Amino acid sequence: MANGLRTRGTGTKGYIKYFQRHEHRVVAERLLGRKLKKGEIIHHKDENKHNNSPENLEIINQSKHASIHFKKWWANKKNAISNNNM
Repeated sequence: MANGLRTRGTGTKGYIKYFQRHEHRVVAERLLGRKLKKGEIIHHKDENKHNNSPENLEIINQSKHASIHFKKWWANKKNAISNNNM
């Protein structure tokens, strides 16, 4: 994607924008050859919001996306609790 048209988001989200759209969504739509459907979420497999390479993007629904992040959150929480009890 042309650098002059890309901007980095600000605040907590920090997604790269391409013509005022989230670049990861544009990349996914190009791969699919269509617009994203309602409810389709683009997940960054490596959790790096700036890594919009096709290999790093996964198209999933909101439920699966929440499940992925909840499992990681829960594992981190259990680990923190375990470390505090040592």
